[in-house]
Amino acid sequence: MWSHVWSNSIPGKPIQLNRPRFSKYGVFHDKKNREAKEHIIDMILQRDPVADIKPHDPISVVITFVHARPKKYLRQKDTIARIPKTTKPDIDNLVKMILDCLQRTPLLHDDKQVVMLCASDWWASKFEEPHTEIKIFRAASYEP
Repeated sequence: MWSHVWSNSIPGKPIQLNRPRFSKYGVFHDKKNREAKEHIIDMILQRDPVADIKPHDPISVVITFVHARPKKYLRQKDTIARIPKTTKPDIDNLVKMILDCLQRTPLLHDDKQVVMLCASDWWASKFEEPHTEIKIFRAASYEP
């Protein structure tokens, strides 16, 4: 089975990883993406990212994206709980951002280590701030 290794909640709006832009001068990522990556990496490093994960350990990652609830869902008759989000940004682009940031920390050596991934995308509950929850698990009885 899986053993829990690390978890954290990153405050702020979930940001997707945009495609890099190419020119004759090189490859460029937009400023918004660079700043978002730095913020996420800083938040990960603040939460003691020391885990004895070896480069070939199989990893499971559970990510929950919680976006600010739009005003149209803040009516009194609307539910207080989280609402599934089916609009842009796409969940795969949100996941790419988190996995790229995790690779730049001691928690994940390469995203090929991830053998199981669970991601969900939600509108926040009525009294919840936007954030991203990340949980990392390692295969407990794995012997190479």
